[in-house]
Amino acid sequence: MLCLITLIIGACSGSGSQIASFEDLTTEASKEGFTKLPQYRVISIPGLLPFLQVGGVHFYKPQRKPSSAIGLSFGEKSYTVQTTIEPTRLTADGSENGCDAGCLVEIRNKILAVKETAARLIEERVNLTRLATDPGSSGAVPSSRSSYQQLRQKLDQKHRDAVAAIQHRGVMVFRWNTNTRQQGSLGLGGLFGASGSSDETQSGFGLLSGLRTTTVYLGNDILATWGGLNGDSKFTNRLELTSYTLQARHILYMSENDLSRSLGAKLEASYDQLTNLDETLKTLDKIEINAALAKVSNLANIGVIGGAKSEKIPIDWQKLANGDDLTGQHDWQTIYAVKSDLSEILKMMRQLKQPAVNP
Repeated sequence: MLCLITLIIGACSGSGSQIASFEDLTTEASKEGFTKLPQYRVISIPGLLPFLQVGGVHFYKPQRKPSSAIGLSFGEKSYTVQTTIEPTRLTADGSENGCDAGCLVEIRNKILAVKETAARLIEERVNLTRLATDPGSSGAVPSSRSSYQQLRQKLDQKHRDAVAAIQHRGVMVFRWNTNTRQQGSLGLGGLFGASGSSDETQSGFGLLSGLRTTTVYLGNDILATWGGLNGDSKFTNRLELTSYTLQARHILYMSENDLSRSLGAKLEASYDQLTNLDETLKTLDKIEINAALAKVSNLANIGVIGGAKSEKIPIDWQKLANGDDLTGQHDWQTIYAVKSDLSEILKMMRQLKQPAVNP
């Protein structure tokens, strides 16, 4: 299964799909009351909800995610609501520059620097503990301790640099991880005696620069273009209307070796020498290692969302049917979309359509 956003170092368990994992992290809906005016509370940490206007009416069920909502215009004209967050960043003089593909490469490199330094720090910590418990290696302890302290300071600085680089409006970092089953303590398996197991895993992280969401609001005019479909056709259940999209200006993603796997192999090689280690020292090692892991993991799901601008854009169904209306789509990549059954939409609009009232 796929887990879109997870720790840069760690396990991704469960049976959720990539879509479910992404949306479960970013949105949550709670229903209150089943009679006497039921209500729903919905939250999105990145602020990507399609419900922008107070008073707006949507076809929405709490069992589904907010991106599945379909707006209703209750008029003759359909339109979309498009919300754009351009990728910009503040410079030292207070001005704004665009965060383009080169900017994303810079952020990626800083994240990798944190990860690599954390790996070195954990290895140095295990080496320090090994030397400290070996009477014959006591002379090497001061040098090892000094090296470890310097790496801790370096990790802190690398982490600050990465966070500063990510602080550009419209930039998001996400983690992807494909596996069927992976368990263990932060992916370290049996290093400290914890049972663990893992399957083949491929993982990586990606960065988005510039975000745009588009939500459809349906009017009766959709019936004029698509209402003539043959409802008895066995193909109508395959016709889907795009009702929501999430797009990005720039996308950078990469596959990488799972750090917990490569690091675990190195650390397990030293574990035989730590078999008789006092449990107190084991606990101290775990605290230090977890602290290093936290420096990396908190970069796995981070972003700056702000400066959103929304606009109402009329829909010309005939142009869309002819494939002529591609205005405004240049330089944007669709990374997520919701497709809604067209035959069911037409059925809903026919039932909701109000009969004409004679004056």
